[in-house]
Amino acid sequence: MKNDLGPKSYLPIKVNVKNLNSYYIPINVYINKAPVKVDDYAREILLEPNEEKSVFFILKTPQSLEKGFIYTSEVSIIDNFNHDVNEVLRFFYDGSRFSLEDAQNLIEQFEKEEEKIYSKNVDLTCNLDKDYYYEYESGKITCILINKGNTNLNNVELCYNDGCKITSLNLVEEKTFEFDFNPNDKSFLVTASNDDVNKIFLLNPTILKTPNLTLNILDYPNEINYFDNTLITFNLNVNSEIKNLEIILNNKEISTLETFSNEKDLNINLKGYDLKEVNTLIIKYEDKNGNLYSTDKTFNVKIDKPLYAKLWWLALIIVLVLVYYFNKTSQNKRLLSRRYRS
Repeated sequence: MKNDLGPKSYLPIKVNVKNLNSYYIPINVYINKAPVKVDDYAREILLEPNEEKSVFFILKTPQSLEKGFIYTSEVSIIDNFNHDVNEVLRFFYDGSRFSLEDAQNLIEQFEKEEEKIYSKNVDLTCNLDKDYYYEYESGKITCILINKGNTNLNNVELCYNDGCKITSLNLVEEKTFEFDFNPNDKSFLVTASNDDVNKIFLLNPTILKTPNLTLNILDYPNEINYFDNTLITFNLNVNSEIKNLEIILNNKEISTLETFSNEKDLNINLKGYDLKEVNTLIIKYEDKNGNLYSTDKTFNVKIDKPLYAKLWWLALIIVLVLVYYFNKTSQNKRLLSRRYRS
């Protein structure tokens, strides 16, 4: 099951069903829970003794997803004997998009795999070199192909998009191959095929536009005395690890964090005089490659200042007047003293 999809994406699901009995049995397989169902939720199959078959469904992620949130939905498949399998589907606003045509094509590939019986004797596994990619990054795919059967495999074509390699595998032989990966590749499907085999592996890369840090201020005082202690609580939520965070309030650095990932509530201890009527909380940060980003929120606080704090401008004028008067008086005294001496 493909994961980390975006909104309005189609999800192909493959369910393996096996008859463990020594007689024929009819089995009904249907979707019990899902975010959005696209096609008929039920499949009917007849299995021979010890036979294994696959059935396929197509689901869809919701149309509207908010930025900064990761959604999960349980997918539950059940049969008429109350055997069930449960998976968790994860999707978010910036997730990869998978069209209905993509889903149908993938199911068609899986059906071809089942038609060629020897495919069960071949293992194909592939891994990406990073946990996630930004849209501007590239990477590597490493695939391992194993012949587990009792027949040599000749002229096996191993392909990722338009890049293909031809190889042969002896009995119980294992080979490793590499492909270049780009988040803008038209398909994330690796195939290994010849006249006897059709094996596929679906990569599930997490592709992000930006770190997408979300800042929400959870708690702050609506009103505070000038010298009182207070606490500002805010939440940070990010879809990938970030580093070198600067937490800035009203153009003053309050705190720093070397790294941050996932989600967490944070607190700032302040005095009333650290706040203004309109306050701006800014988070500056870098992604794993050192690119700079920032996000901010504003909040309003009524500050009860002492009289002298409210009239600071008047006190300043008085001080300036006194300084001016003192300087003027000193100058006059020096002038009179000179005249007296002369």
